[in-house]
Amino acid sequence: QVFKRMNNEKISRNKSVDGTECEFVLGNICLADDEGDPGMGYEFGINLFYSYPMFEKQCKRLLTNAYNLTNGRSKFKIILDAHMNIRELQRKGNYQYNQLLNKNQEHKEEEEEN
Repeated sequence: QVFKRMNNEKISRNKSVDGTECEFVLGNICLADDEGDPGMGYEFGINLFYSYPMFEKQCKRLLTNAYNLTNGRSKFKIILDAHMNIRELQRKGNYQYNQLLNKNQEHKEEEEEN
């Protein structure tokens, strides 16, 4: 509910919104991260990931930090960065990412050349 309210306020007012609840939670997550416990960062980061675009920076920061604190999760940072870059391209224009479409297009181009 908090994410939805904040997103609606930003859209309707087109300026900064009251993020007191999120700031409180983010502060507690930073404390947990300082203690070496990435669990809250994972949970809240994933919630932000699946919510609204206005939370992408916080999502990326939380998940990147959680991956840094967890052994064996460094490759997830690469996946997260790639996904966020695709989202940004999609938001800016008519970019549509589809691996199958790209492979089919490459295959058609090869056939046309032959």
